[in-house]
Formats: sequence, structure tokens, C-alpha cells
Amino acid sequence: MRKGIKAFFQGDSYSIGYLMSTIINMLAVATTVGITMQLKVTSFEGFMIYVILFTLLDTMVSLLIKRYYFQFVIQSFGLILALVGLILIFITEQLVPDVYFESVFGIIGFTVFFLVFRLLLIYTYEKTIGQKKGLK
Repeated sequence: MRKGIKAFFQGDSYSIGYLMSTIINMLAVATTVGITMQLKVTSFEGFMIYVILFTLLDTMVSLLIKRYYFQFVIQSFGLILALVGLILIFITEQLVPDVYFESVFGIIGFTVFFLVFRLLLIYTYEKTIGQKKGLK
């Protein structure tokens, strides 16, 4: 069993783990945009930059939080990670000019749906990889 930082990434290397996180986030953002209609995307390049930048920020911040402040995550039942996700979605939206939200409630609704859907995608991915490796 892998421990430490490598346990966060689900691949054998950091690049595979980051690539899978980017693909999962891309699917989750695209689905959430289609269902909630809260995030307005004016170009495909803006969408790609948004997903890549969000994944990079999310990976770095999540590693730091899980490494140094994990007891607070446990005490808050993971609400700290949801709040960090909301802040990172907002920051990334401010950095990418081709992506914007219509309202504050749009950001909150988008974030809630996105985080739940991403969690389901990660669970499905891990379950699929576990069955391929013979781990049930």
C-alpha cells in the first residue's frame, strides 16, 4: 500500500495521477455546466485552461490540507474541503477570462453539484481500477 503523497495520486506516477484528475474534472465540469447552466463558457480553449488550472490548484491545496490540517478535515466532516473547492472554483473563474458565472447562487449551486458528481466519478474510477487489478 502506498503512503504519503503518492497515496493521493491513484497512478504509479505523478503525471498519470494528474492526468486522471484532469480527465475526471473535465468530465465533471462539462456535465455540471450542461445540467446546471450556471457557468458560461465562451471558448473551448477557455474551458480547457479552466479545467487544467483548477486541477492544478486543487491538487496542490488538497495535498497541503490533507498533509498538515487533516484533523480539521475530520472534525468538520469534510466541509473544509467543500469550502476550499468553492474558493478554488471562484479563484479559477476569476483567472480565466472566457469563463464566468451569472450570479453568486450560481457559483454555490455549481460547486455543490460539481463536488458531488466528481466524488461519484472518482469512486467509479477507483472501483473500476480495483476490479482490473483483482482487488474487490
